[in-house]
Amino acid sequence: MSFFRKITWWLRGSHNHEITIDLPQPTHLLILDEIRPFLNRLLQDDAAGQTYRQSIAHWPWMPHPPLNVYKGATSECRIYGPRQWTYYGEERPLCGWVCSQDVVTDLNGLETYTLQQAIQESIDHAIETWMKTYHPRPPGDASVFQARDARSHSTESERP
Repeated sequence: MSFFRKITWWLRGSHNHEITIDLPQPTHLLILDEIRPFLNRLLQDDAAGQTYRQSIAHWPWMPHPPLNVYKGATSECRIYGPRQWTYYGEERPLCGWVCSQDVVTDLNGLETYTLQQAIQESIDHAIETWMKTYHPRPPGDASVFQARDARSHSTESERP
């Protein structure tokens, strides 16, 4: 029985709470240890399990493994991997895809990286604005900024 048939069989409820999966090729034990919690969450028979299954339902139709998906009200941006390392040691996505108001385009690695940086800056700005509005800190409490500064200084000092 194939992997997907066994999963379907499991999801229908025709099971005795045990499932065995025959893998098509020899698999390293470390990989099996990494996917076991993932499979356990996918196989949960509740709303959380259904949500996990729905969150990956689009994977078979993607051309590359998804790293991030950003969705707005009228736009969507998908960042694909695997991650690539540049000559200068920067980590960049393989490529990307953008859909916005009747325009769909594929992005190369550099375009995807540039757009991802802009999206992340916008998200940071939106969250910081929201936090200032709805969860203001008492005057003189700079714990968030101190933690951010400590992180940026520690990574700079660790660089050769």
